[in-house]
Amino acid sequence: MPELLERLPNDQVDLKILLVDGCSHNFLFLPSASSREISQHIYEHWPAEWDKKSSVLKPDNSQMLRFIYRGRFLGPTVTLSSSSIPAGKTTVLHMVIRETIPENSSSGVSSQSKAPGLPESRCCVIL
Repeated sequence: MPELLERLPNDQVDLKILLVDGCSHNFLFLPSASSREISQHIYEHWPAEWDKKSSVLKPDNSQMLRFIYRGRFLGPTVTLSSSSIPAGKTTVLHMVIRETIPENSSSGVSSQSKAPGLPESRCCVIL
């Protein structure tokens, strides 16, 4: 880890993504990156060690990834800089995978179950 800190550019954020089972992986992002962009990047670059060592399975799409920072979920349009996540440092984000995918409808927001009969979440996060 000290090697990463020495090479970490002052204009980028090192996000240590922590899964509920304790596995983690570091990714570099610009402070202007939104939660949605981070989700897409992680989905497209799913770490091979997570497939080998983690009990967390890669979801069907990037919209199922959610991030928690300082006990709060980050909305899809929230950026790292607007969340006061500093550039040039390593910051831990907890990542959870939703069991439902948000679906917009004319009467408001509803959700469509990925697996009927399962509760909305199979885990809890205690921070």
